[in-house]
Amino acid sequence: MARIRSVHPWLWTDEAFVSVSPLARLLSIGILNECDDQGAFEWKPVTLRMRLLAADNVDVHALLDELKNVDLIRCYTIGPRAYGVCRDFQKWQRPKKPNALHPIPDDLLDYVGARDAGDGSADEEGPGSSPPVPPSSAPVPPAPRNPSSSGGEAVGNQSPTGGENAPQREEEGGKREEKEEGEKDSRAVRSGGRSRAAQADAEFAEFYAAYPHKVAPDAGLKAWQQVRTAGTPAAEIMAGLAVHKFSDDPKYIPHPATWLRQGRWKDRPALRVVPSAPRPAAARAGKLDWMTGGYDNTADDDFNGTTLEANAQ
Repeated sequence: MARIRSVHPWLWTDEAFVSVSPLARLLSIGILNECDDQGAFEWKPVTLRMRLLAADNVDVHALLDELKNVDLIRCYTIGPRAYGVCRDFQKWQRPKKPNALHPIPDDLLDYVGARDAGDGSADEEGPGSSPPVPPSSAPVPPAPRNPSSSGGEAVGNQSPTGGENAPQREEEGGKREEKEEGEKDSRAVRSGGRSRAAQADAEFAEFYAAYPHKVAPDAGLKAWQQVRTAGTPAAEIMAGLAVHKFSDDPKYIPHPATWLRQGRWKDRPALRVVPSAPRPAAARAGKLDWMTGGYDNTADDDFNGTTLEANAQ
C-alpha cells in the first residue's frame, strides 16, 4: 500500500543520488512511497515497475542495480521472500504512528537509521523529509554535510536550515490554525444553511396561505425548496400564482407540489373566444342595395355554395 512521503531538498545534491540515471532517481523517490514506516519494501521488480513506472519502457532490474551499486538501497531475503531497504529512511521520514509490515535484519538497522531515529541523534540533514527542529535555546546548526560523502565535506551553495519547520506531520501549530479556520468555515456554512432553510420556510408559508387548495404541505415545501434552489425567485412564483386561473371545483385544482414542479406559475391564460353574432336576415335576403345596378344574389339562405350571376337585362 503506497504512503505519503517527504523529499528533503538535500537529496538533490546527494552524490550517490546524482550519480545514477534520471529514471533511477525517479524510481528511488517512488520506492519511498512503497516502503513501510521502517523503510522496508518487498523486492518485486515487476510490481515496482507497474506501480511506479507503468508508462515507461524501462528495464527496472537494471535501475534497481544502479541504486544498489551506489548503496541507495539494499536487498536481502528472509526465507523465500526478498525485501529491500532505503538508506537512512528512518532518519528523515517521521510518521507519528509507525507501522512495520516487513522484517528487517539487525545488521540493517543502522543502514535504515533506526538507532539514530530512536535516540534522537540524527542532527544532520540528508535526503528524506524535514530534519528535527533544534530546541529554541539551541544555536543555529552549521551547514549540513553531505551524508553520502566519505570525507564529510560540507555541501556547497546551501544555506543553514535553522529556521525550518518540524519533521513530517509535526507542524502542529500550522495544522492547528488550519483546523480552526476549517471549523470557522464549517460553522459559517452551517449557519448559512440554517438561515436559507428558515427563509425558504417563511416563503413557502406565504405561498401556501395564498394557494387555494391546501393539501400535502410537506410535499409542497419540498417542491418549493427544489424550484428555489434551481434559481426561480419567490417573487416570480407569487406573481404567477396571483394571476393563475383555478377551477371552482377543488378536485380540478392540483396539489401545491404538483403546481410547483410543473412550473405552473409560468402559465398564461388562454384568450376567451367570443362567438360573433349571426348575420341579420336582411343580409341574406337576396338582393343587396349596392348590387341593384345589375347583379343578383341567388345563393341559398345559409350561403353554402354562394354564386353571383349576371342579370341579363
